[in-house]
Amino acid sequence: MVLTLLSFITGKIGDHLGFKVNCSIFWLAGMLGSAFCTELWQFFITQGVLQGIDNALIFPLVMPLPAQWFLKYRAFATGVIVAVCSFGDAMATLIMYKMLAALCLKRTFLIYTEINAACYIVALILVKERRSPSR
Repeated sequence: MVLTLLSFITGKIGDHLGFKVNCSIFWLAGMLGSAFCTELWQFFITQGVLQGIDNALIFPLVMPLPAQWFLKYRAFATGVIVAVCSFGDAMATLIMYKMLAALCLKRTFLIYTEINAACYIVALILVKERRSPSR
């Protein structure tokens, strides 16, 4: 819900500042906060609200990037990106399931936060915008 509600705001932010507006503070707070949750309502805040804000700030800004690089196969490139994102989410579910079975909840979220932070940093370094953002 938060992703959909905030996405019109993030489009304007991306137009003015570029897609590398790093909103990973919300992501980091959500993932680290989940490691210290003891009740269900705390998971709704950390995973629902904080992760939703981060997804709303990042996802709409990254999705149009293939269209900047591919002219002839724009739709195919965007489709591949969406499919790979879905595959990554499916794999993350399996990884979390196995880690929760072997480790405690706190340790699982801390390790998973470290893995995601490394992927986040690599993605922010490697992904490049072809056009410069408008001022």
